[in-house]
Amino acid sequence: MNMRNNKLSAFTVMELLVVLILSGLLMSVVAGVFYNLQTYRTELNGKADPINNRKKVNYLLVSDIEKSAVLKMDGKDLACVSRTDTVFYSFNEEFISRKQQIELDTFQIVNEITKIKNIEGLLTSFELTLVTEGGIESTYFYQKEYGVAQFFNTDQ
Repeated sequence: MNMRNNKLSAFTVMELLVVLILSGLLMSVVAGVFYNLQTYRTELNGKADPINNRKKVNYLLVSDIEKSAVLKMDGKDLACVSRTDTVFYSFNEEFISRKQQIELDTFQIVNEITKIKNIEGLLTSFELTLVTEGGIESTYFYQKEYGVAQFFNTDQ
């Protein structure tokens, strides 16, 4: 009988160790790159959030005021009343909250609302200044005279 034909072919222990070491090194490099990308993304989102909040408040406030038939203001609370629904804004010093039906949105924006004029409970004019964390400032003016409403942003 010939014993040479019964020999099994397999990897040696040294070959397996080399493969394990190389795959471990590759996995550690991939994990490091993934961690750095996640950290960079988190920092970038932190910088962009105040700007995005300001843009979203800008869009919502302008569209709500344009759609409203009547604006009412009580202290620092603004109600935009339209035919279909009512949107309530509350302007606190550190944040703005917006409530529409069952939705409640809160924006972390330093704001100041001044120069409020009411005639018979209806809002005729106001000035609103929004300041984000980065120091970006926006000023809005609303004025209604002789049945014509004007709402504009001085930044644009």
